[in-house]
Amino acid sequence: MIGTHFKCFRNILVCAGCFTQALGIVLELKPNVAMLSPEGVVKYSSRRWRRDFGHLKVAFDISLVTTAAILSFINSVDKLNEVLEIIMRF
Repeated sequence: MIGTHFKCFRNILVCAGCFTQALGIVLELKPNVAMLSPEGVVKYSSRRWRRDFGHLKVAFDISLVTTAAILSFINSVDKLNEVLEIIMRF
């Protein structure tokens, strides 16, 4: 019973974190202010190659998660959650 409540709470926190991250990105992009390095790289790339920022950002994020997943299996990381938490910090 305790495990079910913990999973529900964890899912709520993940959703809240995703919403907060998305809101932060929107607030950075709209007024064209200084950005965190991952968003800055994607924004520069989208301007340089004349691609849509949204599509390029999704591709960049997917490549980061895929790379982390591959490295976690290569380096025998027991929990993929640890790798995903490290990625979410950036």
